[in-house]
Amino acid sequence: MTWTQTVETAWESKKAVEAAFQKVMDKLDSGEELTPEDIQAVQAYLERYPSRNIPQALRSHLEEAVQQADPILKARLDQAKADQASGSLSQAAFNGLWAGAMLGFMKQAGNQTGAQTVAMPAAKQAAGSSGGSSGFWDFLFGHTNTLEHSKKTDWSTGWLYSTYAKYSTTVEEDDPGIFKYKTNNGIFNGVAVDLGVASVDIDASDWKLNASPQISVGGYHIGVNGSVGLNTDTGWLPMPEINLSLHAGTEQHDTGAGLKVSTDIWNGMVGVYGVDSNISKDSNGNKTVNSVETGAQTVNGLEVAAVVVAVTVAPVVALPALALA
Repeated sequence: MTWTQTVETAWESKKAVEAAFQKVMDKLDSGEELTPEDIQAVQAYLERYPSRNIPQALRSHLEEAVQQADPILKARLDQAKADQASGSLSQAAFNGLWAGAMLGFMKQAGNQTGAQTVAMPAAKQAAGSSGGSSGFWDFLFGHTNTLEHSKKTDWSTGWLYSTYAKYSTTVEEDDPGIFKYKTNNGIFNGVAVDLGVASVDIDASDWKLNASPQISVGGYHIGVNGSVGLNTDTGWLPMPEINLSLHAGTEQHDTGAGLKVSTDIWNGMVGVYGVDSNISKDSNGNKTVNSVETGAQTVNGLEVAAVVVAVTVAPVVALPALALA
């Protein structure tokens, strides 16, 4: 592709995003009901223009519905707005959280886009409701499609250590089964085995290979998350990272803590963190997860340089002093 074609493609993409967003606002002005596809168009617009404010008419329209149907989610949005007003949450992070939460809410309310049906294995769609063989297929094989939205990390970098807060929202469309293939936005990225009481997921996402075994009993669960790959949330360059965490909780809430080791010489090569997640499911089992991860990293490049200098200079200074003694 030539440079001219690249510019033309980028310009057409920009125009398409803006046109789709304007269509949403036109529907809002005319009193039409918004759909999950409309919210996805809003997300695409906010991803392209992360520092722009969400139109007040759009926020008010959707948040009024949330207030009536999901007061807990409304409280989380109010807290996010307070964090934004205080400066602890950036405009881009708030935009991402808001759009992801709105999409999850609309899917929970039953406005399904049909993407799950489209992504379902062809053989399974063909089976339909033809009888016993399709029932066995439904029981044995399934599919999980994950839509990840609004992942944003805010850093505070210091001399001894750096701290961060990562905000994310994911929507999982789940077609139950013992053996599942996994997709991320419709693209194959892993497999899973779900026996109910025990499960394990292996997938590749966000430039990492992830493994997540879990045990679930009586509405409670405990599990381990491990990953190896590139951390793209450093705030400067992607860095190799190994990550291990332990988490536990219920069907509505999950809390975890972990340790990471990386080559992130700017923020710190060793880190600890905690994750707090609120989970909701609709009648079809589709899941929305809103998470906040906070952590600290240390052993950065400046600290390593200081140690190297100290180790190098100390003998030079100490030897003459010993000789004089």
